[in-house]
Amino acid sequence: MLLLLALVAGSASVWGATVDDVLNQTFTGITGTSYTAFSGKAGTSGAVYAGQCAGGNSSIQLRSNNSDSGVVTTTSGGKAKKVVVEWNSGTSSGRTLNVYGKNSAYSAATDLYNASNQGTLLGTIVCGTSTELTITGDYDYIGFRSASGAMYLTSVTITWGSADASKVLTPNISGSESFLTSTEVSITCGTDGAAIQYKLGDGGWTNYSAPFTLTETTTVTAKATADGLTDSDDASKTFTKVTPMTVANAIAATPASGTSEGKYIHGYVSAFYNTSITGDGTNYRYYISDDGTKNGQLLVYRGKGLGNVAFSSVDDLLLGDEVVIYGGLTTYSSTAEVASGNYIISLSRKVSTPTFSPVAGPVVSGTEVTINCATDGATIYYTTDGNNPTTESTVYNPESKPVITAATTIKAFAVKAGNPDSEIAAASYTISVPVATPAFSPAAGTYSSAQSVTISCATDGATIYYTTNGDEPTTGSTVYTAAIDVDETTTIKAIAAKDGMANSTVAEATFTINIPSITLSTATIEATAAETEGTITVTYNHISDVAAEVQFCEADGTTPATYAWVEAEINASNNVEYVVAANKGAARTAYMRVYALDDKAKDVYSELITITQAKYEAPGSWAVVTNIADLTATDVFVIVGNNGSTYALSNDNGTSAAPTAVSVSVANGALSTAPADNIKWSISGNATDGFTFYPNGDTEKWLYCTATNNGVRVGTNDAKTFDLDASGYLKHKGTSRYLGVYNSEDWRCYTAYTTNNIKDQTFAFYKKLAVTLNSYGYATFTSTCAIDYFAAEGFTAWAITGVSGSTITFSQVKGAVPAGTGVLLMGDPSTTVYPVVASTGTAITNKLVGITTATAVTADQYYGLSGNEFVKVNAGTVPAGKALLPIEGGSAKALSIEFDNADGIVEMRNGENETMRSEVFDLSGRRVVKPTKGLYIVNGKKIMVK
Repeated sequence: MLLLLALVAGSASVWGATVDDVLNQTFTGITGTSYTAFSGKAGTSGAVYAGQCAGGNSSIQLRSNNSDSGVVTTTSGGKAKKVVVEWNSGTSSGRTLNVYGKNSAYSAATDLYNASNQGTLLGTIVCGTSTELTITGDYDYIGFRSASGAMYLTSVTITWGSADASKVLTPNISGSESFLTSTEVSITCGTDGAAIQYKLGDGGWTNYSAPFTLTETTTVTAKATADGLTDSDDASKTFTKVTPMTVANAIAATPASGTSEGKYIHGYVSAFYNTSITGDGTNYRYYISDDGTKNGQLLVYRGKGLGNVAFSSVDDLLLGDEVVIYGGLTTYSSTAEVASGNYIISLSRKVSTPTFSPVAGPVVSGTEVTINCATDGATIYYTTDGNNPTTESTVYNPESKPVITAATTIKAFAVKAGNPDSEIAAASYTISVPVATPAFSPAAGTYSSAQSVTISCATDGATIYYTTNGDEPTTGSTVYTAAIDVDETTTIKAIAAKDGMANSTVAEATFTINIPSITLSTATIEATAAETEGTITVTYNHISDVAAEVQFCEADGTTPATYAWVEAEINASNNVEYVVAANKGAARTAYMRVYALDDKAKDVYSELITITQAKYEAPGSWAVVTNIADLTATDVFVIVGNNGSTYALSNDNGTSAAPTAVSVSVANGALSTAPADNIKWSISGNATDGFTFYPNGDTEKWLYCTATNNGVRVGTNDAKTFDLDASGYLKHKGTSRYLGVYNSEDWRCYTAYTTNNIKDQTFAFYKKLAVTLNSYGYATFTSTCAIDYFAAEGFTAWAITGVSGSTITFSQVKGAVPAGTGVLLMGDPSTTVYPVVASTGTAITNKLVGITTATAVTADQYYGLSGNEFVKVNAGTVPAGKALLPIEGGSAKALSIEFDNADGIVEMRNGENETMRSEVFDLSGRRVVKPTKGLYIVNGKKIMVK
C-alpha cells in the first residue's frame, strides 16, 4: 500500500519579525447577545486565545467590568508589542479597555479579575480618545477586559514579535500584592542562565535563589544579568500588608451617600439574610459582627465567597465563621452595608461543637462516655464538676474516657489554632438499672431463603430501636414495630430503652442469606447494524453443580420464542456466547434468559437479557463538492445556502417570482435524504468566465439576476453568469449582486452580502456519487468522503489482500472505510451503482491505492483494472476516483482475479464471479439472496464467501 504523508508546519512568531493576530466575531465564533465562553482559538502568531464575550453588533461584546468577561492568551505568540482596537459605533465614548501582561499563561478570563493572576496593567485604550497601545517591556501573555461599561470591539489586532536578543529579559515578580499576615514572593527571568538580584525597599541587593516570605508592607525590586548580554530593566512591585477594620469601625466609616471602595473588614458570621443559593450564587446575603452575636451587625450584600468564587452551597459559609471581606461600604435605607461585588479573602471555620455518646440520660454505672468533634485536628477540653471548661481543663483522651459512676454533668468544648473556638456542649447522666437486652427470632445463622426476623425485649413497656446498615443503634434509630424481612445477608443491631432506666446493651445478629441465583455482567445488548458477537459473563450464586442453557423467550420472560437472527449458547466457561446477524431491515428485539437447576432441584433463571438492533439508516449518496470548479456538465447537483438553517435553491419558479427556499437536512458531508427533482441543477462554464446553472439539465432556461433587490429568477434573461468570491459568497458576475435566502422563504439578489436580509450566506454543492461498471461488471473506485459499503445495494466492494504469481486475492469490504480508500466494485455489467457516504470509517488491510486527485504515474509503476483483469499501467495521468495496485517486483503483465480461495473450494478466475451472476444456495439447499460469510452452492460448485 502506498502511504502519502502531508507535512504541515505550524505558524509562530518569527525572531526579528512581527506577526499580527486579528480577533473579531468570526475569530471567537460567538454570535448573538448571550455571553458565552470560548477557548482554543489559535491566531496566526501561534498564540491561543480563550475568553468570554457576546457577539452583539457583529463584534466582540464585553460586559461591564464583569468577572467572567474578557479575552486572554493561554499560549504565547512571542513578545506582545502592540494592541490596536477598532471601536464599534455602538460603544459609548469614554468606555475604557484595560490591557494586562505577564510571563506565565492565563487559564481563563476570570484571571483578569484576580489580583494574583491578572498580571501587570500595561495601559488603557479609551473609546473616542485612543485606538492603540504600544507595549513596553517583554510580556509573553496578555489579556484585556472592560474597566468601565459594556463595549463592542469590531476587531482587536495584537502584534507579536521577539524580545531584544542582546538584552536580558525583565524579571517577573509574583506573589499576593495585598496580604493579611504574610505572602510568598518568587522571581523568575525568561533568559536562560540569567542571575537574579533583588532588594527590599531601599536596602542593598541580594542574590535570589529561592522564594522568600514578606510579613510587612514592602517594595521588591529585581534585576537580572547574563554573560554577553545587556543587563535587564529593573522590575518593581509593592506588596501591602492589610489591617482589616472591625465591624464597628466599618459601620462608623460608612458614607451617607456613595460608596467607599477598597475596604477590608474583619468579623464573625452572625446571621443569614437568606438561606438558599440561586442562580450564579451572587444572591447570597449574610451578616457579620465583631463577636458573632446579632449585636452591631453589618449586612454583606450580594458578594462572593473565598477567593472571589461564587457561593455554590449553603455550607460554604456557616454561623461563627471568622472572615475578612474585601469590598466597598455604602448606605442603603439608612443602614450601613458592604456593597455588592465584595468577596471573602480569608475564612476560618468555627470548630464544631462536641457531641457525647451515649447521649445524656440514665446509664449503667461504669459507662464510658465518648466525646467527638467533627473538626479534624481539634483538641477537646472537658469538665465533670459542672463548671465551664477552659484550655486549662482536662484534655479528652480516647484511651482514658470519663466514666460515669454517679450522677454527673460533663461539659466540653473544642479548639484548633487559627479557628474560632467551638460552643460549649453539656450532657447530664444518672445511674439506673438497664433495660433487658433484645432477642432475635430466628437466631442468627445461614439460610437458603429469605427470613422474617422478629425482635423482642423482656422489659415491659420498653421501646426497641434497630439498624440494618452496620451503625450502632441509638434512640434516634428506627423504632421496631413489625417483623423485618431479610432477603440478603444483613446484620441487625438493636437496643431497648425505657424512661427512667438505662438503655440496654446492644444486641447483634447476622443473617447470611444464600439464595440460588444467576447474575450477568450485562442484561442489555445494543447491536449495530453490522453483525455483532460477544460474551456475557455469567455468575452462578450458591449453585454448585451447574448445568445451564440459554432459553429464548418473548418480552414476558416465560413464553418460548425463536429468533433467526440471534445465536446464543453457554460456552465452556459457563458464559453466554452470542452472535447477532447483520441487519439492513427494520429495528428488532430479541429476549433470552439463562436457565439452571440448582443443587436442590429448583429452577433458577437469570434476569431477562434484551438484544436490540436499531433500524438501519443508510446514509445518503449525495456528497458535498468542496470546489464549484469540480462540477462538470454531466453532474446533477443541489445548491445549498446557509442562513442559520440549510436551504436548497429550487428550479421550478419562472420569471415572475423568486425561487422558493426548500429546507434540506445535511449531515456528515451529505444530504440526509434523496433530493426532489425541483432542487436539482446542472452547470456549464468555468472559474474564469463564470458558471451558468440549468434546472435539472434543461438548457433552455437558467438562473439569472436582474437589477432589483429581489430579482433572482429562472428563465432566459442574459444576466446568467455566477461565481464564488474568496469568502465563499455566491454572486452574479456581471453586476456583483449577491445571492441568498430572504427571510427563510425565497431566494433574492442583493448588492452586498452584508445586508440583513441575506447576510453572510455561504454555499455548498451536493452531487450524487455514481460509478458505471464496465462490461464485465467491474470498476475501481475511490472517494474523497468516507463510504459505507454495508449500505451497498446492487453491488459489492472488495479490497486486495494479496498477490501471488499472476493471481490477485480479494476480501469483501462490508463496513465503512475512510476517505481515500481504493476498492474494486462488482455488480451487473454496464450498470451504474451508487456508493453512500459515511460519517467516519475504519481503515482496512488493502494493497489498492486510492486516487483522489488526477495523478501522473510512470510506466510499470502500477497495475490498473482493464476489463476483467489488472494490467500494467503506461505512463500518463490517472483521473481522480480510480484505484491502482502498486507493482511490487512482479513481472506478470496481467493479473487474474481470485475471490477468497480455500482448500477444496472452486476458484473463480478472470472475472467469473459466480456469486454475483447466479442463484446461490446454502448447504441445506435454501436459496440465499444476499450471501454473507460461509460456504454456498453456486451452479453445483462450493463457493466460500468471507
